[in-house]
Amino acid sequence: MPAACDVKIAWTNDQAPCWEIVTRHGGFADPPAAAFFANGFSEHGDAPLVLELRDDAAWLRVGSASPARLEEANVEVSKLRDDGGAVQIAEAGEFEPSSLGDILREFTYLELRPILYVVLEEGQALDVTIREEGDLVAIRALDESGEADSSDDGVEEASISVGIVPRA
Repeated sequence: MPAACDVKIAWTNDQAPCWEIVTRHGGFADPPAAAFFANGFSEHGDAPLVLELRDDAAWLRVGSASPARLEEANVEVSKLRDDGGAVQIAEAGEFEPSSLGDILREFTYLELRPILYVVLEEGQALDVTIREEGDLVAIRALDESGEADSSDDGVEEASISVGIVPRA
């Protein structure tokens, strides 16, 4: 039986550019299932993801379904250190751990969209490739050497080990 996969999703909102929110979602059968979820696709079609911060909690809405409350242990919140400048550019390592309570003191309600994700299998980050051909979306995991299946059908591939979620 294959190991269950998790996906970590990074979220953003233009009103809160100094905040970094990452959620972890588990129990996917395989890497493609986790990547499909992170990109807002389900067996029923498009199911865009929205993260709501409200009522002292994080809520995940999938498509038109009612939001489900996330366990706080599955939500990481960080805030960019204030360097006192008028303009600040975020770089790795400049975020410090924070909490849902901290961000909710600044924003009583915040709706976020996914921007990046990484699939995890047994804690190991995987590189997954998504191809789009019209309405068809296919997902392939890369092998242990980091190489994709060499059977190329002419579709340009995008590596998403830390993937960009193509949603506006």
